[in-house]
Amino acid sequence: MFLFKLKDSTVEQPFNEKEIKLIINPDPKSLWVEKDSNKSDPYWKKDIDAAHSELSSRQLVIASKRGRSHAQEGIFRDDDFSYAFFEGSGWGLIAVADGAGGSKYSRKGSQIACQELIKYFENVEKEKLTDIEYAIQENFINSSEENQKKLSGLFIELLGSAALWAQIKIRDEAIANNSVIKDYSTTLIFALVKRYENSFVIASFWVGDGGIGIYNKDKNSVTILGTPDSGEFAGQTRFLTMTDIFTDGAYASRVRFKIVDDFTALILMTDGITDPKFQTDNNLNKIEYWHELWADLNGTNQDNCNVDFSKPLVDIQQDLINWLDFWSPGNHDDRTIAILF
Repeated sequence: MFLFKLKDSTVEQPFNEKEIKLIINPDPKSLWVEKDSNKSDPYWKKDIDAAHSELSSRQLVIASKRGRSHAQEGIFRDDDFSYAFFEGSGWGLIAVADGAGGSKYSRKGSQIACQELIKYFENVEKEKLTDIEYAIQENFINSSEENQKKLSGLFIELLGSAALWAQIKIRDEAIANNSVIKDYSTTLIFALVKRYENSFVIASFWVGDGGIGIYNKDKNSVTILGTPDSGEFAGQTRFLTMTDIFTDGAYASRVRFKIVDDFTALILMTDGITDPKFQTDNNLNKIEYWHELWADLNGTNQDNCNVDFSKPLVDIQQDLINWLDFWSPGNHDDRTIAILF
């Protein structure tokens, strides 16, 4: 506080006093602290995790980081991811998941969901993949409504079975831990990708919030592979662990597929990315927000936080981890993003 004394020097009068309060607010970024999570917990996992790989003739980089709100309290990262390339079939798998903040074991639920997908597709019946390959080739020859419908049905069966397998394995863990499946609530987005001679086939399953899109900068286009589940109130969504997800074939609407000749990036994200970068579910369908995200990743909109996609993959991975620290007021959730480019 400052005290000023003022008077008119040409007039005989006492000083007038004026108090001025000066309030200095610290940089809000400096107020956050980083507390370690409990490594002795049986469900402990890394606060930061990342990976990179060659997948379906493209490059894949994934990064997942505990949010500031979790780091402040020393609690766990609820997000998770997985990926795999199955040489025998030529398909690649990418998955991201976000454990529900209000469920005490959700960090394990997201982890199980992602890991079990790999196990499922490693052991999937060859007959299912053979049928899909035949349907894809038929579609290449004649992309009729009938062939499209046939291929869609096969993908619904395959990806729906994989998601149900993940749910069953989460339930098994809950029973083994004398708990209930709701304690392991998690979202799940995953994609199967395969390159053919002149095109890519991409099929996806999506339950919960977050987002997945096939972005093509040169063609000024984006294909959103599904619809986010928005609850009646902010922060509400649907989870893989809800029993009605698979009741009476309800999961069918959660499976999509797209055949494209090329793309800039296939991007999967949890809501720690979509909330600050897209603000609303409707904006996921607007190409300008995808242009903005891609520019942001490449450093056009930020200083010293860009991802240089021309670097070796191990360096791109570190760039992406650093990028996850971007500042967005009010958005401090776990952040996970997978980019196939």
